[in-house]
Amino acid sequence: MTDLERSWKFYEEVLQFRFWWRLEAPEEGTSRRLQIPPPVGLKAVYLLRDGLVLELLYYSEAKAKPFRTRVMNKPGLTHISLSVGDIPVLLEKVVPYGGEIIEESDLKMAILIRDPDGQLIELTSTDWLDALPLLPARTAMTIPGGLPPRAEGARVSFAAWATHDWPPRAEEGTA
Repeated sequence: MTDLERSWKFYEEVLQFRFWWRLEAPEEGTSRRLQIPPPVGLKAVYLLRDGLVLELLYYSEAKAKPFRTRVMNKPGLTHISLSVGDIPVLLEKVVPYGGEIIEESDLKMAILIRDPDGQLIELTSTDWLDALPLLPARTAMTIPGGLPPRAEGARVSFAAWATHDWPPRAEEGTA
């Protein structure tokens, strides 16, 4: 992300993600873990939507590399895909919140957009879900040890994050 607040607002206001938690990672361990030379200055915001956890990363010291257009048949993550209720209504918000609509991809039941940093996002109509097989009985997202505590303003111990001790635990008196 080149602007964490702008991206956060885009994903919440346009794509209906909900805030979960945020962190400012300690320098110690972060550089080694992420393989980025120090200083890093990592700030992250975690957002939720339909069981998906989206991690928005911003590096205040190790600045983001310039955006490069990716094509769909290139190895690695090319896009994320989300089902939405009303594509035309959602599209009205894309540009005002800093995104881009890729008009030539519009098939009415699906369209591609880009977030403010150029990440490709495929939007599909929820009608598409009716054509899919039923989900297995156990579909809940599972994280060993459970999810970190969620209380308004809660802070989480990020020493665990830097040392691979997951899940992190709430700091004394904050949960």
